[in-house]
Amino acid sequence: MLMAIGALALSKTTNYTPGSVFCGAGVAVLLCAALISKRGDRFQTGWRIGGIGMLSFCMGGVFGPAFVSSRVANSMATCRLNLKQLCTAVQIYLNDSDDHFPPAGKWFTAAQRYGPSNLTCPNASSPYSYAMNDALSSFSSLNIAEPNHTILLFEMNTQGPNAHGSEQDVDNRHGKGSFYGLTDASAKFGRSAKESKLRWKP
Repeated sequence: MLMAIGALALSKTTNYTPGSVFCGAGVAVLLCAALISKRGDRFQTGWRIGGIGMLSFCMGGVFGPAFVSSRVANSMATCRLNLKQLCTAVQIYLNDSDDHFPPAGKWFTAAQRYGPSNLTCPNASSPYSYAMNDALSSFSSLNIAEPNHTILLFEMNTQGPNAHGSEQDVDNRHGKGSFYGLTDASAKFGRSAKESKLRWKP
């Protein structure tokens, strides 16, 4: 009873997650079982059960959001690294293609020759996670005015490796934003390319 009241109170006052609730409940059940097996006094055991249950839920409320936050940070770090690796591979490709980007419909095939295999964002809902900016298809890298602001790759749910598109195809899979891989091989997070002062057109 006390555990139920504690869970209800926490759900009203904290940014609670189902995972942390079940974690707390699981710990409480295990500890309660240990107590019951050692003592036969129902009254004292009942109070111990209630106290341990409340403590477990409180610990879940404190540490649960931290675990979720850590998981989100890890997925974002992985996605950023994926885009940097892919953009670096495309940069190496430029050295062998007279400084021209690959055709948009073959970009991943071209990049794959220089290292990265299928890199997938942890938050993606499809087998492939990234696409090339159509505006840079077979475009000369020497004509890009702002390499550190020009989008080369972006996040997009796709069934094929050589996906390509433009601004309307962006998948904001990290909350309300996404990562963009730039032509200088860096990666930047933003709610939108415009808000982040990034360019689709070179």
